[in-house]
Amino acid sequence: MAEHIEHAEENDQRPVYKWIRELLEQNLKPIVFVWKRIPADHNWRQAEKDAISFWSESETIEFPYIHSPQTPKSETVIINRVKLENATEGG
Repeated sequence: MAEHIEHAEENDQRPVYKWIRELLEQNLKPIVFVWKRIPADHNWRQAEKDAISFWSESETIEFPYIHSPQTPKSETVIINRVKLENATEGG
């Protein structure tokens, strides 16, 4: 996450960094957390597509959304809103 914030502060124009700058201007920071653990032999790309599909339907999700820990060291995450951004244009 620190590297993403660095890119945003260096004025990287990709959408995700514009979004991070918007958060920083409001004295907020994005957080990183484990959304879902999948076995090593499963397709992570499909898991990512599934997560994007889930959050794309955010009008059907009740906020704040309480996300339970997914690993022994994880904590509960309270999600107040979602804004999906591509790291690169078109993908």
